[in-house]
Amino acid sequence: MNYAVKKCATAIEIQWRNTRFWSVPVSITDPRIERIARRVKWWEPAQETLSEQDDFLCRVMTFGTWDDLEYVDGVYGQDAFRHALDHCRPGVMDPRSWNYWHVRLGTGAIPPMPQRTFGEPEHVPDVPRQSMAPWPEAPKQTRQPHLDDLLRERRRFNRARGL
Repeated sequence: MNYAVKKCATAIEIQWRNTRFWSVPVSITDPRIERIARRVKWWEPAQETLSEQDDFLCRVMTFGTWDDLEYVDGVYGQDAFRHALDHCRPGVMDPRSWNYWHVRLGTGAIPPMPQRTFGEPEHVPDVPRQSMAPWPEAPKQTRQPHLDDLLRERRRFNRARGL
């Protein structure tokens, strides 16, 4: 067996040839990590955010401060950041963070950012055009006043006032 599984206080580490390959959190009770999790994904409870390690790390890489990054890197390690970057969800990272982290982690060529897909063409239902209600007819457009009309009206108004 070329790899070893070791349980630590904060994670199960998978080691391969004496190199820390991947770290999967078991349960993190560190209050600083929980604060960071609440800040980067404020609409979810911290434990739910921490249960999705790749998503949490990508959000820290995008929205975290320098101190957050140093602390999270000390807990999770560079390999976990690389793994998270390889499995980043669409829409989590902005282009600037995407490029920066690929360069900083030395992943080689920068791949295109993950793209959202809203169904494949073969899965989109085909709705016959006849069953759709016709568009309501647009109201008739009235002519907008022209600049000459406005100037003529202004002159007439000034003459009436004796200006």
